[in-house]
Amino acid sequence: MVKIISLIILLAGIIWTWSMFNSPSKMNTQIHAEIQSKLAILIEDTIKNKKPNSSDFEMNQMYTTTINEGLVSAHFSYKFKDKMGAGTPEAEGVEQSISGYALLARTPSENPELQKWIVQSIKTDQESVSFSDGLVVTADGNSTETPAPSEQK
Repeated sequence: MVKIISLIILLAGIIWTWSMFNSPSKMNTQIHAEIQSKLAILIEDTIKNKKPNSSDFEMNQMYTTTINEGLVSAHFSYKFKDKMGAGTPEAEGVEQSISGYALLARTPSENPELQKWIVQSIKTDQESVSFSDGLVVTADGNSTETPAPSEQK
């Protein structure tokens, strides 16, 4: 008797998981693609406005997941090159890589065929900076110098 009940529970679990994976999505992929595209443009424009000396913006990764019908989570990772001390001729070049996520909420729209999504919050998780040319810091703390080309790796 226990074997029959266990078999029924197992079959019910298999049928339930199969129906969950094969049910149609409430949001189609077109909506996700549009959100990803607009958010990537927003991030790039923000970087260019806040850091006018930046260049070579590259979106490494962007994907969205549906939390519920009115809330979407967008995960992103991007990098760009920046000049530190851009006013000087020996400006240091750095590459910054940043990853994070944003929460977007759907709001009512006058046009029922147009969906509006508002960014509720953006949080960056990781940030890494890599220098293209290293600096030599001396022990006296009064000076820094750029290493000779033979010292650079």
